[in-house]
Amino acid sequence: MMHQPVWLSGDRWNVAYIFDPETGSAHRRVLREGFGKTAGMGRRIGRVFVAVYVSPDDGALYLQVADEKYPLDGSRLIGHEKRLGGLLSELMIARDGRPPRRVKQWTVARAILQSVDPAYDPLDEDMDDFLAEVADIATSPQRREWILSTADPFGRPWGPAV
Repeated sequence: MMHQPVWLSGDRWNVAYIFDPETGSAHRRVLREGFGKTAGMGRRIGRVFVAVYVSPDDGALYLQVADEKYPLDGSRLIGHEKRLGGLLSELMIARDGRPPRRVKQWTVARAILQSVDPAYDPLDEDMDDFLAEVADIATSPQRREWILSTADPFGRPWGPAV
């Protein structure tokens, strides 16, 4: 089966990634205009790329860390923890017969904003802490269903494929 890359939304309104699920590689693109639908979302966290996307191969929702792909169907234990007063965010993914996969991200800006901005709310936190967002998607059947119903695995950030 031939795998095809997918487009993912990035961390800003005009940033997208072309992501290869086979290798886990992602290439950042800055766009001049707004967005169409994409297959999901992704961020570079340290040396690895983390993505949540709908696969064009089987239409299923996946979490991918580098080249390790995990189905997001509610069957895998995925957890999230904040440490050091919210400065460090850690995503933990259970793996069969192996130690859990851990991804860590420093969230200094989020921790500072949360302590000084009275209007800082969960929506702001979702935007600032991608790993917490991933864990929430993994544990929420409603969020997974919403992504499956709205993402377009064949979509491109500048509009529908022709």
